[in-house]
Amino acid sequence: MARLMKLVDLYERGMREPLPLTMATSYEYAVAPDRERGLRKARPIWEDSWGRPAEAADLHSRAGL
Repeated sequence: MARLMKLVDLYERGMREPLPLTMATSYEYAVAPDRERGLRKARPIWEDSWGRPAEAADLHSRAGL
């Protein structure tokens, strides 16, 4: 039941406002063939982007969290 409520909440929020998705991090996770590889590819983009500011530091990315 809890999963269903989360899905309903996500749907309702998506119908009212943009969902809190980060572009590069979400993309890398979505295109990965499985969850573990998705996390491995997305985590460095979120946490530390090779000397560039990571998405986690971006106020626009953090606003929905």
